[in-house]
Amino acid sequence: MVELDLEYIQDASVMNDLNIILKTVAIIFKSNGSY
Repeated sequence: MVELDLEYIQDASVMNDLNIILKTVAIIFKSNGSY
């Protein structure tokens, strides 16, 4: 987990944040078998 945090800090940008948000939204809508 710490490695991911350090990678995020090193590559901090608005585009990186948008990419994370879009991936999160896609996962929410593709969830199978969740509540």
